[in-house]
Amino acid sequence: MRGCRRHQPGHPHCPICVQRYSRRIARSILVTNPRRLLAITFDTALSREQFQSWRTAARNLVDHKRRECRWWRAVSVQVWLGADGRLRGVVSLDAITEEEFEEAFRQWPVRLSEIEAADLDHAVYAAIAPGVVASADGQGGYQAVRFTLKPQTTTARPKPEEPTAPSRVSTSLLIEPMPILI
Repeated sequence: MRGCRRHQPGHPHCPICVQRYSRRIARSILVTNPRRLLAITFDTALSREQFQSWRTAARNLVDHKRRECRWWRAVSVQVWLGADGRLRGVVSLDAITEEEFEEAFRQWPVRLSEIEAADLDHAVYAAIAPGVVASADGQGGYQAVRFTLKPQTTTARPKPEEPTAPSRVSTSLLIEPMPILI
């Protein structure tokens, strides 16, 4: 993360560094999945240790939904643990409805609000503003307090080659050398 001139790398408690980081995150979200953007808040009271297990549970939940329904493959989530234990961030729902998302995450109370693509960096900044986000305790920026779930993409697999005529190498091995007469 590039920061201000005083902090290299960026510092999570410097407003300039946080603004640059939020713009970079907003650009990456807009490049990968710019449809149906919503600001999200999970009304929880998680500690750092509970947040680690919440990340695993949330990833498993979305992976299960992706196996059941292909529309969940385009969902992306980026949330940060707040100093108050709440989770704030941005979600891109694409083809699923807000009700489907809320139903899937019913074990954690969730609030969703529509945001425009132009306001995405402000929504990210609101989630990671200095004093709002939990302190990372010197563990590499936001790594310990961030949960990222990107849209699932399919990779094009090459088709298996069909057996064709023998190649030149194999045919040259079938030709025997001519005998030499002495």
